[in-house]
Amino acid sequence: MRSVTILLVATGLAACSSSASPDAAKPGDVVLQWDLKESDRASIRSAELADHETFDLHYQGTVTNDAKIDVEVHLKTAKATFEEDGKTVTHAAPVKLSMKVVDAKGFALSKPSCSGPHYTLDLPPASDMILHCVVRANKPNRDVSFSLYAYGDGHIDDGGQGERKAP
Repeated sequence: MRSVTILLVATGLAACSSSASPDAAKPGDVVLQWDLKESDRASIRSAELADHETFDLHYQGTVTNDAKIDVEVHLKTAKATFEEDGKTVTHAAPVKLSMKVVDAKGFALSKPSCSGPHYTLDLPPASDMILHCVVRANKPNRDVSFSLYAYGDGHIDDGGQGERKAP
């Protein structure tokens, strides 16, 4: 009798966790729009920009061991020249980013936020900068998120969890 009860409870939990959110993101929904003027790095907000490049990339954000959210990323980069610590510096940096849903796997996507662009921690210091974005994903019994890192050279990745996507 106990094994039957446990089996029913486990089956019920599995069924609940796989159900879609009533507010699930739909293909074509834009879930993130970021611009350099919104940067949390005050010194770069009014940078002079040159050598703009545009990249349209496919990305899979890992939200659980068995679910990846498919999105299209539109990334614009440029050489940004700005004042920092009393010096004029120039770095390749993400300057605009938008994310559009391809398949949200039944998750509602909300509360997008981006931090940066900041310097990478490479030695010697890299000439490109990195933007870190997080999107919250939820559905019944799941409250998770996924990250995307966008680089000044046009690459995107998940911060070490998988392979880097070339532009």
